[in-house]
Amino acid sequence: MNLPVPPPVDLSGLASLPSLDLPHKNDGSLAVPVAAGGGALSLAIVAGLSAWRIVSLGAERRRAASRRNNLLIAAGAGILAAGLVRWQLQRLTNEEPEHEVEQRLGNLEIRRYSPLRIARTTVGGTWDYALNEGFERLAHFIFGGNAAKSKIEMTSPVTSTQDGDGHSVAFMMPKGELPPAPDDARVEIDHLPSRRLAVLRFNGRYNGEHVAAKKRELLTAVAANGLQPVGEPSFAGYDPPSTLPLLRRNEVWVELAN
Repeated sequence: MNLPVPPPVDLSGLASLPSLDLPHKNDGSLAVPVAAGGGALSLAIVAGLSAWRIVSLGAERRRAASRRNNLLIAAGAGILAAGLVRWQLQRLTNEEPEHEVEQRLGNLEIRRYSPLRIARTTVGGTWDYALNEGFERLAHFIFGGNAAKSKIEMTSPVTSTQDGDGHSVAFMMPKGELPPAPDDARVEIDHLPSRRLAVLRFNGRYNGEHVAAKKRELLTAVAANGLQPVGEPSFAGYDPPSTLPLLRRNEVWVELAN
């Protein structure tokens, strides 16, 4: 069965339609009158172009808003990261006593320290209790508990050394600063001469048991390298308890005979 073929559509009339010059108003919208000769086709073109422009502007605004949001998120993340670093690695902004590294012997570091002043207090009891109590006394001193009522900058490290039946806990004083007299008679200012120290560094917790094991390891390494220790080993902590154990810098020191 043969279906009838429809006659071809004559499109020659489209050539006679007026060309469209599409001006815009000051606000960016199209300002095109519908010509009588254009009829529905002109109206359709204008409507289509207007719709396309609205969609394009909306997409651009969404992209701009997305970029702003991404920048705000990135800035917030950067501020948060900086705050976390400062909180967890406060020691990076603390002054340390002047010293030079003379040599490294395996895990040992041999350092020469310049003379310095310290604030020191002696506390009885266990090592853990002495470290906490000593820290509180010395923190009171540097945060205004002194004759000048002045604040003294925190330094690193805090040291603790066995002293008879107690422990001597000390803060290093900032370089070149003559500290005021403490208002607590249990805190004293002392001067340390130049010293040569053997140092063993470790991370993790600094409870009494762990520190005692590291002191034994230090003395074993000192003897193995033919060095002569002088006095009791000391613990040196560079970070507050709020620092994650993995990020802490801990050391044990022992003075060496020159």
